[in-house]
Amino acid sequence: MTKLHVPDDISLLAFDDPDYAACLNPGLTVWRQDIEGMVREAVKQLFARLNGEPMRGYEAEATLIERQSCCRKAEAEN
Repeated sequence: MTKLHVPDDISLLAFDDPDYAACLNPGLTVWRQDIEGMVREAVKQLFARLNGEPMRGYEAEATLIERQSCCRKAEAEN
C-alpha cells in the first residue's frame, strides 16, 4: 500500500467548513456554503410551488477557504 501525503501527493478539499477543518494538520481547504441562505431559498421555492408558481433557478453562494490541504498548480510544478 502506498502512502499519500497531503498536499504533496494529493490535494484534499471538503464542503461546508466543519469546525475541525482548521484544527487538522494540514488545515483542510473547504468550500464554505451559505447553508442558511440555501434553506431560506428552498423554503421560498417550496411555498411558491405549493401556490402553483414555477420553479426558478438559484445560485448558491460559496467561499473558498484556502488552508494547507491543497497546493496550487504552479507550486506542484516546481
